[in-house]
Amino acid sequence: MNLRHHFPVFVLVAAALTLRYLTQSGHLASWWVNISPVMALCLIGGTLLPGASRWGVLAGLVAVDALVAGADLSDYLALLLLTYLMYALVIAWGAKLQWRVTGCGLLGRLLMASLGFYLVTNSMSWASSPAYAKTAGGWLQALTVGLPGYPPTWLFLRNSLISDFGFSVLLIIVHNFGQAAGNGGHRSIHPESIARVAWIKSVKEQAVRGNFSTDTRDSPA
Repeated sequence: MNLRHHFPVFVLVAAALTLRYLTQSGHLASWWVNISPVMALCLIGGTLLPGASRWGVLAGLVAVDALVAGADLSDYLALLLLTYLMYALVIAWGAKLQWRVTGCGLLGRLLMASLGFYLVTNSMSWASSPAYAKTAGGWLQALTVGLPGYPPTWLFLRNSLISDFGFSVLLIIVHNFGQAAGNGGHRSIHPESIARVAWIKSVKEQAVRGNFSTDTRDSPA
């Protein structure tokens, strides 16, 4: 594993964590509300980053929350634990997708992750906050306009989707650039493709020697 190939991704992940800190701590203007590509960090980072380094995303998100909330972190412990569990599940999902899904497939799954995260966390807020009526109407309020005096929750969803998709495309571009640079300008080849090419070459050599077999049970999938 050559970490130099992944260096642009590491830089972008660090930049996204810094952006999250600045938005959560109030250092940026109010229109930056929830411009923080968390699901992109978890899913796309989990897919592109190698080995255990992908779990640095979760550690970074926890560290940012600790820096911003400080001693008040315990006041939201139940919601935070649920949030971190969802982060971990999405990172693990991204790791399972490595070498299997790329491009539009990743973006489609990112949409599922972003909507699922929004639904679960806002439902948790509705269930735990006495300000919401514990009715279907109160639940819909939590998912759409939120509480009076605060920005509407649909705004958080909009900004999350914009930042997630924009950051995901950027992550994929810089990842491909890093891989191409590490391979001397050539595109990286999937390991299974290498195995299949080797098998085809072996079959051709057997055919030349006259002991060709039509049995393809040993062929790579």
